[in-house]
Amino acid sequence: MRSTCYGAIKKGTCARPFPSAVKKSECCCANPDHGFGEPCQPCPAKNAAEFQALCSSGIGITADGRDINECALNSEICPNGICENLHGSYCCICNLGYESDTTGKNCVDVDECAVNRLLCDNGLCRNTPEVTHAPAPRATSSGQKQTPVKISMSAHLIHV
Repeated sequence: MRSTCYGAIKKGTCARPFPSAVKKSECCCANPDHGFGEPCQPCPAKNAAEFQALCSSGIGITADGRDINECALNSEICPNGICENLHGSYCCICNLGYESDTTGKNCVDVDECAVNRLLCDNGLCRNTPEVTHAPAPRATSSGQKQTPVKISMSAHLIHV
């Protein structure tokens, strides 16, 4: 039987319903932290007998042995990247300015200022998660005109 799969359970309430109805094994075997059905119930815990029966081939595989396309199931699975379905799993291909965490399932902001301390020369480097635009040129205390420079997708020079 197909029903709603929920991407999260917050304070006992199901949240983030996925757009299409799926079978319980497709929802719960994709991630035991999901919720399923109407009314929504938490998916069985990984160590529960119900989970073992429902997901006998393991996480990422349906009860009948098919790969679950986590990317199609949850369109919000890789913010700041593109989801790539793998057999029994998925990974995130991250956007410019982001990199995969150790799991490969999350894209985290790269702090270019921390990676390269010389990036902003003698200015203040401020990491930002989006494309930045440099402010208009301004004079320094010595009267010299300086123009802030856009460094990359996620860092820019600030003269103080």
